[in-house]
Amino acid sequence: MASESLKQFNEWLEAAKTMADELETQKTKKKRKKKGTEVSNVSWRKRDQHGNILPQRVRKNRSVKPASTRELSEVEEVQIIDIPQEVPSLDQHLQRLKNLLTSVTVSASVEVEETPTMSAWTRRQVISEKKFRAAMPEILNCMLAAEIVTQHCCQQCKTVDAVVRCLDCVPSGNHFFCSTCDTEIHRKNVFHNREAMFDGFLKPIPPTSFVVVDESGQYQLSEQVCMLPIPPPMQICSCGPNHDLKIIPGKQTVLVTINGPYNLCLPCISCPLCSSKWTPGISDLLEYRYWPATTSCQMLFKFDLFTSFEQMKLASPALSQQAFLRMLEHRSLCTGRMGSICGDTFHRVFREFAFCNFKKEDLCLSEPFKCPACTPDMLAISADGNRKHYRFKKSKGTDEPSLFDGLFIAQDAKVSAFVDQIRSQMFSRTGHDVCGPATFTAGRETSQKSRAKVDEEGLEIAVCRHGILLQGLNHYRGEIYAYPMFLQKELAQAANATFFCMDIACRYWPYLEKMAEKFSELRPLTMMKPFLSVMHAKAHTGKCEVRWGGRSQDGAGNTVGEEVEQVNSFLSRAALTTKYMTKSGRGDMITVLAMGWNHRKVQSLHKTLAKRFVKTTQRAEMEAASLESLKLELNISMEDADRWVCDVKQWAATERHSTHSSQEELQTEIDEIIYSIRRKKHDLYRQNDSNQTRQRKRRRLGELKKTLREKIVLYNTIPGCEEEIDTEAACRLSDDFILPWEAQGDVVSLRLKRRLFDQVMLVRRMEEEKIIIVKEMTQHYQHLKKKLDKLDRLLRETKEDIKIHNPPRELTEEGHRGLYCCILHKRYILQQKLAAVTSTYGSVNTDPSFFMLEEDVEEESEDNSSPELSEEEF
Repeated sequence: MASESLKQFNEWLEAAKTMADELETQKTKKKRKKKGTEVSNVSWRKRDQHGNILPQRVRKNRSVKPASTRELSEVEEVQIIDIPQEVPSLDQHLQRLKNLLTSVTVSASVEVEETPTMSAWTRRQVISEKKFRAAMPEILNCMLAAEIVTQHCCQQCKTVDAVVRCLDCVPSGNHFFCSTCDTEIHRKNVFHNREAMFDGFLKPIPPTSFVVVDESGQYQLSEQVCMLPIPPPMQICSCGPNHDLKIIPGKQTVLVTINGPYNLCLPCISCPLCSSKWTPGISDLLEYRYWPATTSCQMLFKFDLFTSFEQMKLASPALSQQAFLRMLEHRSLCTGRMGSICGDTFHRVFREFAFCNFKKEDLCLSEPFKCPACTPDMLAISADGNRKHYRFKKSKGTDEPSLFDGLFIAQDAKVSAFVDQIRSQMFSRTGHDVCGPATFTAGRETSQKSRAKVDEEGLEIAVCRHGILLQGLNHYRGEIYAYPMFLQKELAQAANATFFCMDIACRYWPYLEKMAEKFSELRPLTMMKPFLSVMHAKAHTGKCEVRWGGRSQDGAGNTVGEEVEQVNSFLSRAALTTKYMTKSGRGDMITVLAMGWNHRKVQSLHKTLAKRFVKTTQRAEMEAASLESLKLELNISMEDADRWVCDVKQWAATERHSTHSSQEELQTEIDEIIYSIRRKKHDLYRQNDSNQTRQRKRRRLGELKKTLREKIVLYNTIPGCEEEIDTEAACRLSDDFILPWEAQGDVVSLRLKRRLFDQVMLVRRMEEEKIIIVKEMTQHYQHLKKKLDKLDRLLRETKEDIKIHNPPRELTEEGHRGLYCCILHKRYILQQKLAAVTSTYGSVNTDPSFFMLEEDVEEESEDNSSPELSEEEF
């Protein structure tokens, strides 16, 4: 059957080819047609399900000019004669193919070849989905069968029928209990999830309920008092421990855990001889990880609840506190418990818990806002503002300062005094700064307070090149130059930084130099080097990018200056919730998130540096090979390449003259604009994902093309030009377009020089980056060693003070002994960290003896960062 169908199909194909040849012959013999006429070479005819042509009347569309009647009739006549009447339709062919495929029986042992493009993960997902679909009926039946209530004997007493099932007693082997055994066992195990079995279904019951038998012999639920699980002391009075103490319910309290709230009572222990009473105090509660919300202990929180909330905020900074509390209430409702949690109480208690944890870490010499790899010599500081971190005025709250006041976010009074000092010695100039045709909203010398209903307008933060937060401050007047200047002044001495990175460094640095002339305390800031962020430099002019850009700064390595954007993407999500908080609550929450971010960065710092070194080594080789290929393509030597690099630097250092430019200057400007347009068009879809961003880039391209047209018109009007520039061809930027001075051969295009310049700078930065990373790994290792030595010294001093009963002023003797245990724990963690760092750095493809160096880091820094060293010495 298949062979006959194939033979018939080949006959039809030959007939169609013959008809097409005859139509082509007739077309060449036809006379020239009048203007506006159209000829349809093929007319499709409708057929029935058997393939026969259906008779129909040809309709003419008056909106389309018809073809000549003679030509149309000839075409139809040829079709009727040449095309067989029995040609099947496409649907019939598809149906035949489907029948052929379904008629073939494939053996089960034969494995079907998988699609070559299918990845291993995709195959696993497809197999898992198929297995689930096959097992889904059985799983559904098992889920329904699990709801069946079956009769069981009590597994504790083994005499009475069970009426309660405990899901948390399953590991012990006894999870079916009668009413008596259930009350006896779960009066102490208040956190167990139980289900009643006497109503024909499994009903969750809270720990405050137990099963009883009423007068009619029916099972009912009754209320009972549950006490907070906390072990009582061995002795509460001088009567001795040889008599039984009486335990009665005390003050009611609500314990909130990760499973929701529990209505409990504090245990009250009394002596039957002297009537002395004991109830757990704050020290007893903290010992067993219960955090009291108030001194009266009316509400308690488990420690793991706060740590879980903190980790969830770090994983999802936009997580709402109210949503987290609603989740806890839902968990309690699913287990038969009822209760609500006050959001204000939880917010206040969480901040207090985080602050006490910070004070404990501080006593153990913890430094949350210091980068181990950048201590003592930091290569670069990156500063930028975040306008999303505003706060509404309606969230006033109390006037109490933040618990973390001045730790990460600088004190507002200190920042305000500095801003007023700067503004007193400058001439007010309103408006945004510009760089070429680009206007930057973050670039301004002065700004008025926003009229919007906000208090803080944003946040200015500074980070190191590893993305570790160093310090921040609140915006009250937009992004003015005084804010990054304050951060630079605060971090200049502590960080000993070399570069100061900003997205508007080309405008900020002249402003800093102007202020340094008026304030002597700002002069040391000018010893740092300006650094224009690599990605933001693409929005600046070509001269600005060459002069201030990070790729052109000797000694900067592969620093991009955009590290603060990564932190801003994290903090911006937290701004969705902090804008509704009080002033102190917002500051505390941002500080807690900043400390959590830094802790996560520091924990993986050794892995990050090791991976960065390996990738930098590989990329350095690749970029060096690309540079050699580019030299061969341009047919230049090393001396020519150095001369081109000097030409580009000299071009960037020259200032723009008046509008009456000479021919050479116009050529340079046209080359610069064309290079900028080509680069922006190349990156339009490679670096921009949203349509809104691409629309803004296209508008910028339109402005550049308008400027290019003006420059070309001005160039063409200069007398003495041998050849004019085609404006439309220049704006199209086709690959075959050549400027007149490029075709002459005596002048090298700025575009080619810039291309070579960028590649040379990239190769140099990669070579510098390898040395910088090795130095940072050394500083990281030595920082951990020094910190371990400090902990050992503190441990010895604390042990001696404990022996002579000389605790610090703010600590009791018990607190002092607890501090000694905390230092021991901290030293153990640091030893484990140092071992991991040593193992990771030792596996890097470098000299193993390098990691045993014990020289002073500052001496090595002076040797490696001296600007007088040549590239060969590096």
